[in-house]
Amino acid sequence: MRTAIRLAIMPALLLTMSAQAQQKVPFANGVPVAPTGLADQVLPAGPFDMRTGEGQDIRVTVLARDIEYPYSLAFLPNGDLLFTERTGRLRGCCAAANLIRIR
Repeated sequence: MRTAIRLAIMPALLLTMSAQAQQKVPFANGVPVAPTGLADQVLPAGPFDMRTGEGQDIRVTVLARDIEYPYSLAFLPNGDLLFTERTGRLRGCCAAANLIRIR
């Protein structure tokens, strides 16, 4: 009998704990509002040496500035970089970090 009571109480307890662990998310007109994150923060010159969560040391180098929300990127065989911005523009960056608009 005690086992049955414990099994009946356990799901309710788990639901209560998971509901308490949820973050408060702001809403605007019934739609969740995304956090601003790093928006509008000036990027220093760099390079930056960082330690990742996997325990690896990496160096981050700034290749280009004034990019509007980079969305996806691909490296070409010659080392050049193609990337898209959220606005739909396709841009490229060569090894000398000269930014060109492709489309």
